[in-house]
Amino acid sequence: MSKGRKWRPAPTPGRPIQVPQQSRQAQRVVRAEMRVSQGPLPSPEILAQYETLYPGAAKQIFDQFKDQSNHRMALENKVINSNISNSRLGQWMGFTICMTALIGGGILAIFGIKVEGIIIAAAGLASLVTVFVTGKFTGQKELRAKRTDQ
Repeated sequence: MSKGRKWRPAPTPGRPIQVPQQSRQAQRVVRAEMRVSQGPLPSPEILAQYETLYPGAAKQIFDQFKDQSNHRMALENKVINSNISNSRLGQWMGFTICMTALIGGGILAIFGIKVEGIIIAAAGLASLVTVFVTGKFTGQKELRAKRTDQ
């Protein structure tokens, strides 16, 4: 054993490790430094150290960050545009199905098959209303889930 250092027993389950006061202060400094340097880019001090080790490193880091941001925004725009086009397509398909059922039911009613014509027309309208109502409830449910996750 070295001079000036006290022997401490190994930690056992249920028995906390005793940390000297100096080490606790060092832990606070490290935690504070970790909080400051969180984020997508390194702190200016670290960037300066990179620059001294490898000239041009800071510019490369910034360029990479910029490229990654542009890539992420382009992907988000693609997803948003895709969702909008899918929504429009779904609305047009729903409109087409509903109108087909209404027109088909009306034609059947005109030619004397009234009960079946009314059933077909009502089924077309009911399916459209059902899809609309369940879509509303699903959207509200997702919003509530997102709000509770934050």
